[in-house]
Amino acid sequence: MIAYLIYEKREGEKNLGFIRLFQEAGKEAGFSFFFVLKEEYQKRELPELVLNRTRDAKVSLWYEKRGVRVVHGSRLVSIGNDKWKTIQYIIEYDRKRGFLHSDNLTVFREGRLPDTIFLPGFQKELFMKEIWEQGWHKGEDLVLKSVDGHGGSEVFLLPCTEIRRNSPEMMAAFDLLSGKDCIVQERIKSDAKDLRIYILGNRIYHAMLRTGKRDFRSNHSLGGTAESYELSESERQTVEAYLEAFSGLGLELCGLDFIVAEDGSLVFNELEEMVGCRMLYEYSDKEIVRDFINSNI
Repeated sequence: MIAYLIYEKREGEKNLGFIRLFQEAGKEAGFSFFFVLKEEYQKRELPELVLNRTRDAKVSLWYEKRGVRVVHGSRLVSIGNDKWKTIQYIIEYDRKRGFLHSDNLTVFREGRLPDTIFLPGFQKELFMKEIWEQGWHKGEDLVLKSVDGHGGSEVFLLPCTEIRRNSPEMMAAFDLLSGKDCIVQERIKSDAKDLRIYILGNRIYHAMLRTGKRDFRSNHSLGGTAESYELSESERQTVEAYLEAFSGLGLELCGLDFIVAEDGSLVFNELEEMVGCRMLYEYSDKEIVRDFINSNI
């Protein structure tokens, strides 16, 4: 079976080790995996399987129209790489199904969403007027994010004591995000801890607890520590509730991230469509690539 791993050039160069894992494990299972640059995918013969690692839904759509199985489908790629679209998806699911607020399903309340406001085409002046001066979470720290950042990039803590002072750090963040679609959220107090839940074939595969070292972000790529984590029954129910909500999108090799609040409850943070697996190999005995390939024979 011929399979492609499609990457942007820079991302592909960073993930050569990950690509080799697919090639080595694939050979044992009768898969031939090829690294294909995004600029070249339309020039290649059609394979049986594609892993779209570009975060570009148009790549998935191109293969879908030609009957090729692609991981992941265009709808998931679109939603899973836009933080605001992800939140809108959950809110709509909640509206139809009582996902977060049903009195009969109190477990879902532990997996609540942080209060969020969408800021299209971020502008500092508009942010100050519509967010701060109107008293949204006045007196509380805020978190500002671009909708398409990943790996903890373009995520900034805005301490309530600093926003009005126009500190150099705040101005640098505002300048970087200027014109980009962003969201601003309440800061969830968490001791810089979160759970990355790896999803394989729409099922919970493994959980990792991440703890930030240098700042409020817990991303492994930013120097945070990671360790395998055994979910409690209530945590598993919360994760599975979100997994059920997303199941219609086809989460074949993904991550769900939850902030661990100071009271121990889980607050949904992000859906990671193109999930990174380095910490899984570094801090656990799991071989997610081999298990993915074996589950797709």
